[in-house]
Amino acid sequence: MKLVLFGILVIIEVAILAIGILIAPKDSGLIYWGTVTWIGFLAGLNWLASASIFSKSATTSGEAEETGSVMGILPGLNVLIFGYSICSVAILLATSMFGFLSWTWQLVIQIVAFASVAVFGLVMLIASKGAAFGAKPKITKSQILDQLRRIKRKTKSNEISALAEEALTYVASHMPHPSRLNQESLDSAYQELISCDPDDTTATKRVLALITKI
Repeated sequence: MKLVLFGILVIIEVAILAIGILIAPKDSGLIYWGTVTWIGFLAGLNWLASASIFSKSATTSGEAEETGSVMGILPGLNVLIFGYSICSVAILLATSMFGFLSWTWQLVIQIVAFASVAVFGLVMLIASKGAAFGAKPKITKSQILDQLRRIKRKTKSNEISALAEEALTYVASHMPHPSRLNQESLDSAYQELISCDPDDTTATKRVLALITKI
């Protein structure tokens, strides 16, 4: 996945450079190539935001995100960066082609806009991390899911396998965030899950039923 995403970035940047070379005026100088470079930078910034979403989605494999996960802010941050990029390029082209603004004021606006977006993005990141403060449970959903997968993988019973799949669906999609649960009860259920022998049908059924009632 990472190799494919990097390949997309290379293609985009090469295309921008090639177009810039092809349409470059005879008297192209610092301003023209600075414009091409800035467009390439914005394309790379949007790629980074989008690639983060795809790579995070691939690694989580559909699991619910924990409180405070950076994944939660990525879609909003991606939209923010895309909107900023469109406005930045529009101002840049308006100045280059129509003399909409002087280059000094154009640079001032670009700097202010970039700083504002950067600060807002950092605030979003801090807020996501702040949501995790005081919400760190003893046991995470990922840990429970790992043990349920272990049982499903090792059991020889079709019934246990089906119950484990039901428990997986419940934990991934319906179980409240672990920080909202009674930590002692959660830890007790998790310890039983760890020590559970997939070949012991009676004990495993009891533990799986306990998990789905958390």
